[in-house]
Amino acid sequence: MAITYSSAVATASYGSFFRLLCRWRGSIYKLIWVDLLVFSILYSTIALIYHLSPISSPGLLEAHKQILNFLDYVKSMSNSLPISFILGFFVTLVVNRWIDQFNYLPTSDGVSLLTCAYIQIPSRISAKKASLVTADEVAVIRQSIARYINLAAVLCFQTIAPNVRKVYENTQNYITSGLMTEKEHEFFGQVDPRYHPFYVPLMWAITIVKRAKVHGYIAHERHMNALIDEILKFRRSLFTLLNYDSVPIPLVYTQSFHDK
Repeated sequence: MAITYSSAVATASYGSFFRLLCRWRGSIYKLIWVDLLVFSILYSTIALIYHLSPISSPGLLEAHKQILNFLDYVKSMSNSLPISFILGFFVTLVVNRWIDQFNYLPTSDGVSLLTCAYIQIPSRISAKKASLVTADEVAVIRQSIARYINLAAVLCFQTIAPNVRKVYENTQNYITSGLMTEKEHEFFGQVDPRYHPFYVPLMWAITIVKRAKVHGYIAHERHMNALIDEILKFRRSLFTLLNYDSVPIPLVYTQSFHDK
């Protein structure tokens, strides 16, 4: 299971990276403290014997020489692996993750443009339906799809962005901002907490698109498919951002290079 720490360093502030280095859960210190303790005891024992024991025999003199040879060997091995080379991989990983997250930031422009282009008043309708089809109904369909798309984005960003979390501290704020109705709020209370709720508004948006096709607001099936594909593309962007937030760079890796 990944140990998340993104919220601790989401905003640059004094001491943010110091707090990151001092985290215990999932840290390098928790991983190696037993080995480090054993190493420290052995190192201290050998150092005390080396510095305090008198050289009273050829055997002890030879032992001192062997210890010095071993220390020289360890020192040469420590310089054989360039830290700058490994640091390059770490920096590349961090920068690529940042670029990918920026590229996956979703906007509702694509869905909104296709909604305005494809959802229109039917050109050929019966006289019975003509009285029901108005520009206001088309506007309501478009606005509902756009509202659900924005609601899904806010639900996602409420999880990964501290500033959005402050604005929408509770679900009642979704109602006051116009992103959710009272009936929809009641439905969200029944969503399984094991799953992220951002997919629910997207399902509602797709359902509206299908109903619009059935009632003739969308002329061709390919237009409906294009609109659904754009909604699914929006969903993939949100899901990718959630994955980046829930599975960060291992804290052990991060702390190791900051310690260097």
